[in-house]
Amino acid sequence: PTESYLSDPQVVGRDDEVRALRSVFNKARPGRVVVVSGALGSGRGRLMSQAATDAASLGWRVAEATFPGPPGLGALGDVLRNVARGLELPPGAVVDPDLAVLGAAPLRRQVDSQTQARLFVAITSILQRRVAAEGKPLVLMLRDVQRAPPLAQQALKVIRQMARAERVPILLVLSTTDEGDAPGSVLRQSFPEAQRLVLGPLGPQ
Repeated sequence: PTESYLSDPQVVGRDDEVRALRSVFNKARPGRVVVVSGALGSGRGRLMSQAATDAASLGWRVAEATFPGPPGLGALGDVLRNVARGLELPPGAVVDPDLAVLGAAPLRRQVDSQTQARLFVAITSILQRRVAAEGKPLVLMLRDVQRAPPLAQQALKVIRQMARAERVPILLVLSTTDEGDAPGSVLRQSFPEAQRLVLGPLGPQ
C-alpha cells in the first residue's frame, strides 16, 4: 500500500504500537507471542484490526476470532475450522465424532489427558499443513483471551511450543484486559517471555 499505516484514523495516538506490531510482522520468528493489553476503550480492538490489515499486506495469512466462542476450544476452534478448509487432512485429524474439532458441533465435554494429547496433535498438524500448503507465515489474532476456556489456553501453549521446535512461521497476537495479563494471571504464566504492548489512556488529540 502507498499510504502510511500510521494514517488510519481509527488508531490515532497508537503510532508506537502500530510500528511495533509491523516490526513483528517484518520478522517472521517462529512461535513468537505478542500480548496487547488495555482497559475498555483503550483502542485494543482497533489496534488489532489495523494489525490484521498490516499483516495481510505483508504476506501473512491472518486468522482472527474473539473469545469465548463455543465450549471447549472456544474461538480457537472457530479459527482451526477456518484454517483447515480445503486442506487434505491426515487420518485422525478429526479426533472423534464427539470432539468434532473441525466439524460443525463444538466440543462440549471434558476430555481426558490421552484424548487431549491427540487433539493437540491434530491442531498442530492442521496449522503446519496450512503453512506448508500456502507457503506463507500464519498469524493467529485472538481477542479477549482472558475469556478463553482452559483447553484453549493449553492449546495455545502447545501451538507456540510446536512452532518453535519445528521452526514453523506461526505467530500469536493475543489481546486482553489489563487484569487478564496481570502478574500471576494464566496468560502471564503461560507466556512470560511474550512481547507486551500495554495500552495506557489516550491523551487529548
